Amino acid sequence: MSKDTDQILQQNIQDNTPLLYWTKNAFSLNYSIFENGQVVGKIADKSINRSVKASLFQKKYLFESEGFLKPHINIFDVGNKEEIGQIDFEIIRARATVNLSGQHFYWKFSNLLHTKWKLEDLKENTILSGEKRKEGVFRNHPEAMPILLLCALVIRNRFIKQGY
Repeated sequence: MSKDTDQILQQNIQDNTPLLYWTKNAFSLNYSIFENGQVVGKIADKSINRSVKASLFQKKYLFESEGFLKPHINIFDVGNKEEIGQIDFEIIRARATVNLSGQHFYWKFSNLLHTKWKLEDLKENTILSGEKRKEGVFRNHPEAMPILLLCALVIRNRFIKQGY
C-alpha cells in the first residue's frame, strides 16, 4: 500500500466514512477489493476472454463484451439472472459511457499519460477516480453505487488490453 493511500485510509477511519480499497499485481488484470482489511470483492479478468467475472459484497456480476466497430459490454447480475446495464466505448477518444438502469455515467482519462482516470455523473461531478495503476480508494457513499467501482475497473482493464 502506498503512503498516500495509507494516509487516506487513516483519515477516513477518523471521520468514519466507509472506504473500499482496491489493489492488483503489476502484470495482472485481476483486482482484490477490501473494506476494513477484509476482502469484499474481486475481479477476475483474463486478457483473452470476452467475459469478466466480478463480485462485490457477496453479489456476483458478469461483464460480457460484444461488438468490434462499436464495442460494448453487457452487465449481468448473476444472482438475479438479469441484465442491469451496459458500457459503451469510444475507442478513439478513450472514453466510455456506463448505463445502469437508465442512469448514465462517463469514464475518461484525466491526464495525457493515461495513468489517471475518472468516472463522472451527468453534472460532471466526479464519482470515482483512479490515480495509480495498481491501487486506489473509493469512498463508499450509498448514492455512489458500489457497482460503479466494478464498472470503472473493468473499463480500465479494457483500455489496458488495447494498449492505453
